Amino acid sequence: MPDRENVERPHLPNDGDSGEPKPRARASGRLRSPGRRSPVRREPGKPEIITPFSIAEIARGFVFPFFAIEWFLGSKERLSVSVNYRKHLLLLSLLLLLSGLLFALPYGFIGPVGGVKSFWKISTLFTGSLLICFPCFYVFWTYLGFKLNLKQGLTMALIIPCVAGMFTFGFAPIIWFIDFTTCEKSGTPVQISFFFLLVSLTLGIVHMGRCFVWDRKKMSEVTDLFALLWAFWLLLLVFINYRMAKILGLLC
Repeated sequence: MPDRENVERPHLPNDGDSGEPKPRARASGRLRSPGRRSPVRREPGKPEIITPFSIAEIARGFVFPFFAIEWFLGSKERLSVSVNYRKHLLLLSLLLLLSGLLFALPYGFIGPVGGVKSFWKISTLFTGSLLICFPCFYVFWTYLGFKLNLKQGLTMALIIPCVAGMFTFGFAPIIWFIDFTTCEKSGTPVQISFFFLLVSLTLGIVHMGRCFVWDRKKMSEVTDLFALLWAFWLLLLVFINYRMAKILGLLC
């Protein structure tokens, strides 16, 4: 008879050093608090499911404006999905509009050409210029065959002044310090302020483009004609902002 020690043991599913069954791995990877729902859902073996902004989240942005910075700058995917699925676009566009106006106020108040009587100028610069160019924006997109209704187009366009206003909010303490520590006769603060405004507008345009580029369905529809008309509209927007800045006395 063969020795017992040399007999091969059959493999068991839970066979281990301790002989105890192995614990089952969690599918989610981490525990979630009850009642809390993640805006970006991930299921094993499936792509991410990105949800639009809810009414509760948008309402929270009206009460606590700093949430808008987190959502609009850090969640371009959800912003794009909200526009595509036409979810609460009136409230979303209103929040974009008010956020752009509100966050641009500090720069207008403490900038080199600002003050109590001029606090509104930066808000008017970005939002007013966008509203002047919006009819052209909507006509171009419709002509190119993109199926956007008026609310979708307005929501997408308002991303530009909203993000630009948020960046001026970040630049406000810097331009105040430069203006405060520079000789009054020097034109340096005004020149630096113009540079900050140009950077803010550029980043607003880029961020709207990031929301568009993330949508692969729309990217597949991009043609040379679209690129040409889009570049033409951007030049118009920059030119109108420049003219508006001269009218408001922001370049003197």
